[in-house]
Amino acid sequence: MIHFKIKLKDKKRGTMVQNSFHLKNASEIENFYRFLNFLDEFAFILDEKGIILFSNQYIIDKLGYSQKELAGQSFEIL
Repeated sequence: MIHFKIKLKDKKRGTMVQNSFHLKNASEIENFYRFLNFLDEFAFILDEKGIILFSNQYIIDKLGYSQKELAGQSFEIL
């Protein structure tokens, strides 16, 4: 099981929305990653220290970094 906390910015209101949830099996985890890659927004998965574990395809396309280049880096580099 993986526990996620997600923060999203509401563009219309300019506020942050936060939620947390658990993914219980490989299928749920895979679907979550697919969802993140579907977004036309920057989506990262960070550890508790702000280290990038995952960056969605939108980030890779817009910033020109590979997933491998971003993984393990501090979110603050961006």
